[in-house]
Amino acid sequence: GLITSAAVRVLGEERGRRFSAYHFRHNRLTHWAEQSGNMAGIQYLAGHASVATTARYVHASKRAALDVLKTSR
Repeated sequence: GLITSAAVRVLGEERGRRFSAYHFRHNRLTHWAEQSGNMAGIQYLAGHASVATTARYVHASKRAALDVLKTSR
């Protein structure tokens, strides 16, 4: 499909073939978590019944770690 062919061009054959629209959902929820930290709100927006489900979509990132270091000084 269109997403797969674009992903292959950007990520290379192996990684591009494994990429799916599902990755966009993970990215969006992670971004919201980094920006707001409001897991209940993110849970609602994602349509999850449990915040534990939402937490599985949110991934640690280097950007979030650097933000923590900036505020801890």
